[in-house]
Amino acid sequence: MQIFSFPMNPDSLQIKSYITKNALHWPHISDFKGWEGAIPIKYYIDSVPYNFLTDSNGKILLKNTSMQMIKNYLLEQTKAK
Repeated sequence: MQIFSFPMNPDSLQIKSYITKNALHWPHISDFKGWEGAIPIKYYIDSVPYNFLTDSNGKILLKNTSMQMIKNYLLEQTKAK
């Protein structure tokens, strides 16, 4: 499983500073266009925070749901194996 961040702030210096200050050690992907960027348009992201759970092929399994629902889904998948 991998965490990705898609910052919506168009200010690259603020994003980099926040990532460093908070020791966020996972990939952060941004075109620095804010809400007009490719990612929020392609995936219909209209608020933050916003989450996706994807499989290893990138297929979206859950979208913009509670952390509890994500935990439940992962537990169910673990039990099924």
